[in-house]
Amino acid sequence: MRCHDTLILLLFAFNSCGNVAVPSPNLAAAEAPVRDKVESRRSAVLASPTAETWSDYARVLDVHGFSEDAEKAYLAAVELDASKAFDNLHLAGVVTLQIDLERARAHLVRALTLRKDYMATYLHLATIEERLGRFEKAREQYALVASRWKSGHALLGLGRAALRAGDAEGAISYLIEAQQLEPRHQGIYEALARAFARVGKPAESRAAAKRAGTLADTPWFVDPLAEKINDEDARAMTRFRHAYALLKEGQYTESIKEFEAALQVQPGYILPRYQLARAFALVGRVDDAYKQLGRILEKDSNNPEALEARARLFLAQKKWTEAERDLRALLKVAPDHPWARAQVGK
Repeated sequence: MRCHDTLILLLFAFNSCGNVAVPSPNLAAAEAPVRDKVESRRSAVLASPTAETWSDYARVLDVHGFSEDAEKAYLAAVELDASKAFDNLHLAGVVTLQIDLERARAHLVRALTLRKDYMATYLHLATIEERLGRFEKAREQYALVASRWKSGHALLGLGRAALRAGDAEGAISYLIEAQQLEPRHQGIYEALARAFARVGKPAESRAAAKRAGTLADTPWFVDPLAEKINDEDARAMTRFRHAYALLKEGQYTESIKEFEAALQVQPGYILPRYQLARAFALVGRVDDAYKQLGRILEKDSNNPEALEARARLFLAQKKWTEAERDLRALLKVAPDHPWARAQVGK
């Protein structure tokens, strides 16, 4: 395999030709199951640096938010197996969307030189062009997708392009068709509200805006390659994030359901269990909150967040002996904890 000097300079250092430095992300703040999985996949690459082990490593890095390292790992896999080069280039482009739009665009453009029949690559590329303000290029990509596939996302892009061009009537036509394909897409209703307002239809504009307000989640377009990384661990992480968003919005009962479902798949995660205990406490299910905090402390008896949370619950219920026990345990772990010191000093 020949060295590709430009790629080397842009992406990461090679120790020698074909010997890529294996990324080693900082796992200090990672949950134990995440650390174990990342370290296991990294060890597999070190033992046998094949396209498969690199790709497996890239996917676990991708799932857990180590985006720059995931990009490097995907690109290492590209250089080792031409038959999977498109897949790994596409995924490198998708993960790099979170880091650098121009670099993501370069990966996706390169992917399209290898395969031209995968809709999601074009849609990601159109989204990038739009975010970079290259509206005509974005419109061309959306039009290409709409000419080949039924895509509410492409039609929404064309609707936004028509609005920018001052063609509100044309925008409405695209957006109504998009709505039929994606009836729960918040962005479609937001664009419809603007378009109806421009053509002097205030009632329709208000109705579209109201509908947009009822849709908390905007569905993403189908990307089967990206969904391949969505293993059980990834699905659990997605549910954890959704549960936490519900908790922040005050939808406590709904967040409890999401936390419980995710913890059935990945019971070893501590932070989601702590948030579940919070949710239980907020709806008055104090015994259930105690159980969740107890499970955390069974695994990590010195967990300061769980000790503090349980002490607060004990104090609220006037269980002084139990509260003092947890407060003193907390002070052993965090001697300068101001709240715990204040409680013990009372």
